[in-house]
Amino acid sequence: MKKIIIGLLVFILLFFNACKSAKEANIERAKKISVSKVYLDGMEYLLNKNYSSARDYFEVIIDNATQSEYFPYAKLAYADALFFDVSKGPIEALPEYQSFIVYFPKHKETPYAQFMVAMCYFVQINGPDRDQTYVDQAMAEFEKLKSNYPDSKYAQMADKYIDYCWKIKAQHEYLVGVFYYKVKGYKAAADRLRGLIENYDPKYYDKEKAYYYFARSLMYETKFDEAARYFRKLLKEFPNTIYRDSVKEQLDYIESGKAEKELKERKKKIEEKYKKELEKRIKKAKGKKKKSKKKKEKAEDK
Repeated sequence: MKKIIIGLLVFILLFFNACKSAKEANIERAKKISVSKVYLDGMEYLLNKNYSSARDYFEVIIDNATQSEYFPYAKLAYADALFFDVSKGPIEALPEYQSFIVYFPKHKETPYAQFMVAMCYFVQINGPDRDQTYVDQAMAEFEKLKSNYPDSKYAQMADKYIDYCWKIKAQHEYLVGVFYYKVKGYKAAADRLRGLIENYDPKYYDKEKAYYYFARSLMYETKFDEAARYFRKLLKEFPNTIYRDSVKEQLDYIESGKAEKELKERKKKIEEKYKKELEKRIKKAKGKKKKSKKKKEKAEDK
């Protein structure tokens, strides 16, 4: 076992030394050619998906040619070489794109950098059933792109990504609402689905299902008039809905007055039950008080 561990440590050491040697060799090679050639070679490595070597070449310009016309391009390409490298990715690329925007706010490539900042968040979106932080951050950055660089081609591309984000957010709200409905948290379900219906464009969610679960949640919350309104909207907008029979049954239950009548009966039973329980407690309390008084009188007689 000890020999295996030693062998593994030696292998790791040799591997890192090899990586270090390759990086040093790239840097030395790059230093011997012109800045323009360094940049072009770096771009060739980038296009061929040799991201590590590409970064080595761009680093030479970033560290040694800050006054060169290639400096901003090398800085941006270095961020790309991080973003598209699966071993690095958007987390490491993000501060590089942000740094470019800070240092070159008026550069012609700044809209692209802002687009990639948004993409760093966008590619980390996991789906409607997960945390929505990356969705919100991506949307905010795409909106910033449209606001700050409205005439750029990247601003024109932003809308389709924003639309996708809205769909993810709407689906998230729907899934949460239905989850609450299924675990009988009807108030929470109604609140969530109300927010979905009132605050999101219908093109972003399944309106038929949202109406149905919202109206059902309202039924359980005994908000019969509003429930009936959404049941009717459902039948009007989706006459062939799969919920047709259920919806008609619920509407008949409300419109016939049965729903309100049964609610009053339930309330009356609850009130009567509570009244009886209260009477029992009062009677019990009086009994305890009476016993306590007798006990006290006996003690005084002694």
